Amino acid sequence: MTTASAGDRAGAMTATTRTVTHINRTAILDALQDHGPLSRAQLREITGLGSATVQRLCAGLLEEGFIAQEGVQSASVGRPSHLFRYSGEGRIIAALDITDSAVRAVLVNLDGKTVEEFSQQLARDDGSIDADARLDGTLSAIDELIARAKHRKQPCLAIGISAPGLVSSEGVVSNSVELGWQALPLGSIVRSRYDIPVLIENDANAVAFAEWALGNGGATSSLVSYVFGVGIGAGLISEGRLVRGHHAAAGEIGYLLPHREALQRFYPDQGAFEATIFELGRSHSSTRRSTIAEHIDAMADDPSPEAEELYDYLALSIAAISTVIAPDRLVFAGHVPQRADRMIERIGQRLLGRIPHPPELSTTTLGEKAALVGVAELAMRKAKGSAYLA
Repeated sequence: MTTASAGDRAGAMTATTRTVTHINRTAILDALQDHGPLSRAQLREITGLGSATVQRLCAGLLEEGFIAQEGVQSASVGRPSHLFRYSGEGRIIAALDITDSAVRAVLVNLDGKTVEEFSQQLARDDGSIDADARLDGTLSAIDELIARAKHRKQPCLAIGISAPGLVSSEGVVSNSVELGWQALPLGSIVRSRYDIPVLIENDANAVAFAEWALGNGGATSSLVSYVFGVGIGAGLISEGRLVRGHHAAAGEIGYLLPHREALQRFYPDQGAFEATIFELGRSHSSTRRSTIAEHIDAMADDPSPEAEELYDYLALSIAAISTVIAPDRLVFAGHVPQRADRMIERIGQRLLGRIPHPPELSTTTLGEKAALVGVAELAMRKAKGSAYLA
């Protein structure tokens, strides 16, 4: 029989104490966010915490700048009570969305307000661009964000980065055709430069989270983002949680096998589904197009066999997702086709009567910033969790 050592017991007690502190700090901060300025007595009533706990935690949160005094509340008996409010404007997070040619960057305070924003091209001065140039440009943009945060005298609590490709829980980016990154330890690289939490997320996942939390998702618990770029990817929200899957490969629908012929060759870079869509687009027109959205627009009202086949494949991919995840809504995002209304109509017609519950199809309400909005929100929640536990 193994007996726990004093060190083990102390460690367990410390973990338990930190967890309780985390929960209690969260309760106070959430109460102030949801209900506005409150006195200690009102905080006790809302949270159920004891007087000494509320007083101790409020003192700490006030000193750390997470809450601020907001006047006093008169009392019929006794001394007036101090009122406290949530002070999210005092702390910020940095968020970036990396595309093949540029990086979008923002500073957002814990109230969700964007306080700094810029876009930076990733090509070198001579116009060349490759995997190294994209990494150098990304790190340069982070340096600029941190410098701006210091200039504002506001601590940066976390960095969130959205990138296309497979993104592991440690922040390793692989299979990123757009960026040319393969097994790039982006999380480790960024963490080695800054002593703050870092979150790296797949761009389609970031879009899905943004739509679910802040955009077109509404009150739904299950949502899919269908993101057009150089390829096609999906972000999956099921029962209010991001579905990342083993090796973080959930939603890589570009690798769907659309027909038996796909079993006759290998797809180390671009998946079979993406390759099929591009091949259909090229067979339809000699005009060189760089994105799937451009191919879809070119065939928006086209009755040709190639156009019909393209929409068949898009519908098949959505049917495959829908029968596995059963989302309430599917939101098209990224480089959305200009004729998205026609695309939705033609896909919707193909789904009716063929799968149990076709999802509601729509386009993003957040535009091309959806991934940036999503990773900012994810980083903000990570920062709040770390801050509450301090």
